[in-house]
Amino acid sequence: MKLYRVKLKGLTGSVVTTAYGKPYVVADNPTDALIKVQTYLKENKIGFSGDREMDTIELLAEEGDYPKCRVQLFIYCDKPEYEVEISKVIHEEQQRKHRISERHD
Repeated sequence: MKLYRVKLKGLTGSVVTTAYGKPYVVADNPTDALIKVQTYLKENKIGFSGDREMDTIELLAEEGDYPKCRVQLFIYCDKPEYEVEISKVIHEEQQRKHRISERHD
């Protein structure tokens, strides 16, 4: 997994108290990071479509002993209730990727 900083063209906090346009996202790749943010914003009816357009995506850290970006990411959770939820999210993400790869075959 990798940690990205996604910057959108809008929703940067000047009008709303939460800077929805500058989130940090844990994902496998920048495309998935952007999709996670845009899906959340659209489902929760936050901002207009122009506000949700990508400005930049920056890789900040990644898991592994020798990350290419030179910054290690450690994901740790000591709460069993969160471990179940994290496992569920990872499983759903793997299923989604599998469905996408089947469509392209």
